[in-house]
Amino acid sequence: MSRFLGTHATVCALAVMVTALAACTEPTLSADGGVEEDIEAPPAPEDVVDTTDDALAEQLSVTRHTVASAIEQLGRAAEADTLPAARTAAEEALALLLDDPATSSSTPALLPSESAERDVAGGQDDGLTTLLTLARDAGGSLGGQTIEVLRDPIAGDLGAWERDAAGVIDGVRGAITGNRDLDDLEEEVRELPGDATRALAWTLLAIDANDRDAVAAYAERGVVHLDFVLTALDQLPGAA
Repeated sequence: MSRFLGTHATVCALAVMVTALAACTEPTLSADGGVEEDIEAPPAPEDVVDTTDDALAEQLSVTRHTVASAIEQLGRAAEADTLPAARTAAEEALALLLDDPATSSSTPALLPSESAERDVAGGQDDGLTTLLTLARDAGGSLGGQTIEVLRDPIAGDLGAWERDAAGVIDGVRGAITGNRDLDDLEEEVRELPGDATRALAWTLLAIDANDRDAVAAYAERGVVHLDFVLTALDQLPGAA
């Protein structure tokens, strides 16, 4: 009898142990009926911060400042009391509109210059070239919107500016050379692609004008086109 009780106690103890182990660890069955080992999930990767939109927004703000400064200078040219003062203000506006790699400026110009070497890396820091590069790198909504605004209404033919900035500016000069009738000039300038290009034409005319009233007339028209440029930039997030 004692022998039977001892055996019964042992069986009970084993049953309790099996039950406890089953409660602690329940194996996971795979699709084919096998047992899968519990694998701890790897830690989540750290978030990667994409700064391309931030860089684009910052450059939009810089370019907006350039355009606003050019408007201010053309406004001074239109209001100047003397021809030399008017021309000086128009030249300041031109320096803001057309980049010259040979000179240094704290405010990058809006457009690449005719002397730009497009195949030299880092040779251009004008607003148009920099914005195009950043917009393409950023992609997405902001990048796409920026490229479209640069094309229309700002610069017109982006490919022409990229491939042959000198040719574009030669075309601007050709459209306004030898013609001083204001109505004819307005028609010629209107045919140029992009409001920044048209503003450049009026600025070049203001610099070459022989009397103060002509400088004022040209500068005022340049301001109108730059106002369109500024409005277009302000419609993009981050430009203000």
